[in-house]
Amino acid sequence: MGAVFKSMKMHGKLIRKQVEAEFLDAQEKDRHENGHQYSGGFGMADGILFASRTFTGEAAANTWLEDNCQKFGPAIAVTYLDEHGAAAWLVGANCAS
Repeated sequence: MGAVFKSMKMHGKLIRKQVEAEFLDAQEKDRHENGHQYSGGFGMADGILFASRTFTGEAAANTWLEDNCQKFGPAIAVTYLDEHGAAAWLVGANCAS
């Protein structure tokens, strides 16, 4: 069985509790639509952790998440600055499939 890397962007003005709530909603939606086992979606992540990292650009944040998320582990949320200098969240997870 493998894993699929997934990521989702969120507005940078959200606080951690809001990011967590939005991610948990995405997990529930995924489980409802795709089941609870090896779906390759966010429902397979074991919660969410916040890394105290801010990246310059979405690509750098995405690469770091791909390198640091573990199958069967939690999703990880980081912040990045977009091309206009605005902050945004990126949440990534290696989801069992």
